[in-house]
Amino acid sequence: MLTLRPARHEDARFLLALRNEPAVRENSRQPRVIDAVRHRRWLREALADQANRRLYVIEVDGLPAGMARLDRVPNRLPREAELSLALVPKVRGLGLARSVILKLLDHLQSLGWASVATATVRAQNLPSVAAFTRARFIVRDLERGARGPWLRMERRLA
Repeated sequence: MLTLRPARHEDARFLLALRNEPAVRENSRQPRVIDAVRHRRWLREALADQANRRLYVIEVDGLPAGMARLDRVPNRLPREAELSLALVPKVRGLGLARSVILKLLDHLQSLGWASVATATVRAQNLPSVAAFTRARFIVRDLERGARGPWLRMERRLA
């Protein structure tokens, strides 16, 4: 059973380990290793900013299997929110990402934050590109960077 539950301060160790996992870092906009002090500060701020950010722990059968995040994009029309997710290695390739994305979209619609959901995906991260495509996201822009191209994907909300 797949669930998204709100992250808590007690999840700090799990979230930091996932954030510093090599494949997650490789596909992140910020690939450097994050130290525990910086991570705790980020988590404290993320959990406090309920008006603009929601952080979730992805659970499979009650066990932590990843993290997911919704970020409101300020001052943009149409109103946007960005989705982000990362899964632990043992559940990658099982087809969970699309289900997580769909659950995030449900949460986003219930919040009423946006009329467009976006995601920025490293073009080389083919499993993530495929998951967002299967969730009916389309590529809107291609951004070139030092670490290769990034796809800006989006889906209009009903």
